[in-house]
Amino acid sequence: MSDRTTTANAVNNPLLKILPYYLGFGWVVLNLVIYFVVSPIISEDQPIRIGISAGFAIASLIADVVAYKIIANSLDSASQNIENSSQESENDSGEQKLLSGENWIGPDGTESGPDVPEDWYITYNGPAPIVQDIYGENYGVDRGDGAVPIDYYIKKWGVPEGFGNTDYEKLWSME
Repeated sequence: MSDRTTTANAVNNPLLKILPYYLGFGWVVLNLVIYFVVSPIISEDQPIRIGISAGFAIASLIADVVAYKIIANSLDSASQNIENSSQESENDSGEQKLLSGENWIGPDGTESGPDVPEDWYITYNGPAPIVQDIYGENYGVDRGDGAVPIDYYIKKWGVPEGFGNTDYEKLWSME
């Protein structure tokens, strides 16, 4: 995730929009309480009261900034985790990982292309591939690596429409 996306997530988070006001209000109230309640208990001398208040003000300001950074980073990492898990679930539920960059996913979800294993049709459970032509003892089909042995095709899906006229096809369709 880029820094711009991270920043965009942080800006769009409603908690991060209100958190500076909350911390700022708390800082002002704390300093007033320190000056009017705590410092008079420690000393009645005005310069010492101002010093005590200034010290607490600086310390609490640093604590507020550190707390804001910690909360912002925690929210950002949580949003990244949610985004990553949603992307993983999308990959698990819909997208397949291809064997090669030259392959593609067909309309029935079958990986097709030049790098598909030659025996892809054995584990294929979808509808009968559309036969486009005959190449020796194979049908040229529209998915997988583009070829299915004629004998296997006829046994599993029957004789395709418009085919079955060659002697080799007739041999297998009679069994």
